[in-house]
Amino acid sequence: MIGLYTIGSQSYAVLNKVVADTEPQAVMLVNMPQWVAWPEQVFPAGTEFAPVMGSHLFALEFIRANTGQTPEIIVLDVPEALAQTEFTYGVYKVGSVGEYAVTADKTIQVVGAEYAENGPVGRWRGTIRPSASVLSNWSAGGLNFSGTTACNGPNRSILFETIIEPSGPLGETQSMFVQALSANGQLVAQNDGPPLALSPGRLALNDRVQVIDRRILTSEEAGETVLAGVYDFATGERAEAVSADGSLLENSAFMVEVSTGDLGCPAIP
Repeated sequence: MIGLYTIGSQSYAVLNKVVADTEPQAVMLVNMPQWVAWPEQVFPAGTEFAPVMGSHLFALEFIRANTGQTPEIIVLDVPEALAQTEFTYGVYKVGSVGEYAVTADKTIQVVGAEYAENGPVGRWRGTIRPSASVLSNWSAGGLNFSGTTACNGPNRSILFETIIEPSGPLGETQSMFVQALSANGQLVAQNDGPPLALSPGRLALNDRVQVIDRRILTSEEAGETVLAGVYDFATGERAEAVSADGSLLENSAFMVEVSTGDLGCPAIP
């Protein structure tokens, strides 16, 4: 039972750390677990399950008790992102909404759970904040990018971060590709999806905000470089990518080397 609760509560440990470290004005919770259980047994009455967040609990009370912070809470329900796993689970939906239109008056930290084979895994997906004067170093598909970095994390993972400033609303089928390549140029990992892993139908961005997108790429083979760009997932067509000096980027992608060393992955401030 304790092991099951540990699995279910990992996402909330990530949430507490992000809130404690960043002290945001608001936090968006995406598909966070409410309970987890072992796979269905022959005799269901004997099946163990661990409640993590009861439907009688408000997330604000939980965060205030654990961090002392009182951010605005946005609970976003994204059922199409859920996956069938070895575990069974329920999703926390108290006060949830199915879509959210971003305003430029506050900073929002986005934390979500991904449902992997061995249970939910909490991820800090990134940040939404008011737009600032940042000089972009590449652009594609109406999105301006700066501060693009990639660095080695634990277990051959790569942390990719970039600042995105939309020039307007994203297209319904607009997405990003992020691909890790080995030293000989072979694809070893990828993590495609829209900014913050939220479709425009769920999260409406605009030209008054700035997004810090964080994503993890995991591979059995070490990645040496990361290619990033914008594409239409319905057609597979890549948007033309342009560098800061106006020249076209090869393969419609921005390339960044994966940094190594003992300093870890510095988060974008």
